[in-house]
Amino acid sequence: MTKKEYILAVIDTLPDWEMWRWIKTMVQNDQLDDETIDKLVIIFKKMVGEIATYIKENKIIKKLQVIQDFDKKKKEQAAKDAESLSKLDSILDQL
Repeated sequence: MTKKEYILAVIDTLPDWEMWRWIKTMVQNDQLDDETIDKLVIIFKKMVGEIATYIKENKIIKKLQVIQDFDKKKKEQAAKDAESLSKLDSILDQL
């Protein structure tokens, strides 16, 4: 994939903002010099990396929340079970 193809691929995944359309048009029409293309590639790679990191962190946070919810339910069930056992013990003691 060339640098221009990379830039165009990234722009195609971005929201449809006016700024991106102008950059896309300039890239497609070879209106940017190599130095500008290189700078755009650096900017886009950094942006893609930050987005990927953000997505990974959010997935980890969601997984941790699921685990915490499971642990909470498990503890609540253990408390109910202990209460039930206590009631059964008291019934058995009365017999």
